[in-house]
Order: sequence, then C-alpha cells, then structure tokens
Amino acid sequence: MRASFRSLALSIAGAVAGVLGLQNLWGFGFFAISVVFVNLVLIAVNTGYRPELFFVLVPSPVLTTSMEKLVPGKAEQLRKPLPSIKRLAYMAQWVVVQGAQENLLSFILWWTLWFGLVHVYD
Repeated sequence: MRASFRSLALSIAGAVAGVLGLQNLWGFGFFAISVVFVNLVLIAVNTGYRPELFFVLVPSPVLTTSMEKLVPGKAEQLRKPLPSIKRLAYMAQWVVVQGAQENLLSFILWWTLWFGLVHVYD
C-alpha cells in the first residue's frame, strides 16, 4: 500500500511539474519537495500522528558491544542515548531519502510527457 501510494503520488507530482512548465533544477526541486511531503504524510498516517513511538533511534546493541571491545574506554559514551538533534537528523534523513530513488524515473516520465503535451506549441 505504501509503495503504491508513494509511486502514484510522485507520478501525479511529475504530471503537475510538467503542466506547470517547470524545467531543469526547478523540476528536480519540485521532486525533492514532493518526496518530503509524501513521506511526511505516510509517516503521519501510518503512525497515527505519533512517529516517536515507531522510530526508536538508539545505538544498536550489537554494534555497541563490538565497539566496546574495540575501544573499551568509550563504553559509557557508546551506551548513552542519542541526543534529540541526532535523532531528528536521522529521521529527517529517512524522510528525505525514502522512496526517492525508486520513483525518480516515473516522476521524470510523467514530467516530460505532460510538459510535452501542454507546452509543445509555446
């Protein structure tokens, strides 16, 4: 459901970019904004507007244990939870990147199709 919604929403965004006549970096900027918007909607709806319950961003116990063996003096620092800023940065990274690569070509397909249909005689 999520993948088909994201694909459909970004294809529609490509059609909108084509109808608006966006070219070059403006079109790719519109794609980036569309990806962020669609991911935020998906996170909000799928988590019941409580994403902090589902995105637990703490150090992995396996990684922490192996790092403690390599650097025993930093064991206490590795066990501390991540600061809020880092947790937000990790979540922001997920929001920006998730689904972008899979849907870029469909966005470009619809973008160029609608740009050609609407603006061919301008």
